[in-house]
Amino acid sequence: MDSVISNIAEGFTQPTDKAFARYLFISKASNAEARTRLLLACDKGYITSEEFDSCNGIADEVARMTTGLIKYLVRSDRRDRGLGPGQRTKRP
Repeated sequence: MDSVISNIAEGFTQPTDKAFARYLFISKASNAEARTRLLLACDKGYITSEEFDSCNGIADEVARMTTGLIKYLVRSDRRDRGLGPGQRTKRP
């Protein structure tokens, strides 16, 4: 579950849009894994079907947003994203 956001963060630091997009594809796969684990948790009675529906809806939205970002990055194909090795992200 942590791997979804971790792959997005790791990919953001990549020097090209296509390299970032590769990490987003991995993030989408992690999202699918998390959704499968939610389904298993529901099947085993660890969470209710209402909890499953809520979480699955959020995961679906994240998957759609990730797909949109991937499409944008592939179209733009910037080769230098201006994120040099020394740049640090700021905490919100």
